[in-house]
Amino acid sequence: MPQVFFLWAPLYFEERCTYFGCFDDASGYSWHQDGALVPVHDDGPQTIPGVMDPATVTYRRIEHDIEYIPGTRRARAARIALVGADASRVEIDLEPLLTFRMRGLGYTHPVWGHGRWHDELALGHDHFAVDDVVPMAIENQHIQQVVRARCGNDVGIGVFEQIAFGPHARYGFKEMLDPAR
Repeated sequence: MPQVFFLWAPLYFEERCTYFGCFDDASGYSWHQDGALVPVHDDGPQTIPGVMDPATVTYRRIEHDIEYIPGTRRARAARIALVGADASRVEIDLEPLLTFRMRGLGYTHPVWGHGRWHDELALGHDHFAVDDVVPMAIENQHIQQVVRARCGNDVGIGVFEQIAFGPHARYGFKEMLDPAR
């Protein structure tokens, strides 16, 4: 059975930013992980180092624990963690504030799909009523949630992107689109 499980969370705090991303397989094993703490540069773009900021701290491992809204594959709450080689941990609680369906950018659209070429002058649009969205329809699975992030005493804001097609043992998904219980 086809399977994709992807999470992505760039988060902004007053004195730092965090980055979290992963792809898991059906067993729940994260076969790709990214985690980092990145400093905030308030002195203007000229103070930002080149490609890699030497003050960036990268993490060897990431973890996630998602509480899903029953009947969906959308987070009600989540905790993510960045884990260092020395077992140090940065734990961040995520509180969803707003859900954005990526279909609004063309993802999963049968004609105007994200990245599809039509013509240099081709234009198109689609519209849907958010209140009428069927939570488990395939076109509504790829989402981003604007989240409040809490890390110790720091409170920040960011995005928690999610897509979960197919099985994921840890969260009890067995079918292509069975919802959380």
